Amino acid sequence: MAYLMRKITLSKWIQEQHDGFCADEINAESLSDLCADENAISTWYIGNKTEEEIQQAVLALVSGFRTLDEIKIVFLDDVEIRNAGLNIEVNEGITKIPEYSNLHRDIAELNAGKLVKLAELVLKKVWEAQTQTINTEQLTLWLIQVINDGKLKFEDLDKNFKIGFASKTKKLINKNKICFEDLDTELQHALETQWIQNKKRTNCKYELECPKYRHAS
Repeated sequence: MAYLMRKITLSKWIQEQHDGFCADEINAESLSDLCADENAISTWYIGNKTEEEIQQAVLALVSGFRTLDEIKIVFLDDVEIRNAGLNIEVNEGITKIPEYSNLHRDIAELNAGKLVKLAELVLKKVWEAQTQTINTEQLTLWLIQVINDGKLKFEDLDKNFKIGFASKTKKLINKNKICFEDLDTELQHALETQWIQNKKRTNCKYELECPKYRHAS
């Protein structure tokens, strides 16, 4: 037995549990949280669900986001998935951390009936409290670790993600939760540059030349 992880919007899975519950009762809103691409749902392999395995899978996913936000994940049992007649395929994932791309798994060859079966499994795990919330502070600490380890480059992150990451890192430094001098030298320079950018009204290089912004100031 091994586990897979899927990001969910937990508020879409709030549904009363009762005896005799059947698949036809699953909320349409829950199904909307399982957005398939080419008839497949993307998940990430977390093995025995250790902290390190969860961290790697979460970072593989989050590093590709446009913004740094808290995420909620659900843990799925691969045996239960297969017993429900669903197929799990090993497909390289899209991530900014190449070393973790092999952790990606697709629940593939889905149709309407199989999607409902998957929704049943997710809902069951939500009822069993097989979920976890990772806040932005924890994500930032994990990101700093993989950047320091050379597995991720700050420059590869989305522009808006960099803004949030730099801001959150600054707060952690101010709270004495991390030491700036302990960060990778390249990351130190990148953060200092980003902090200057974050203070600007825009990221436009022509900002100071634009009459609109001169007038506003």
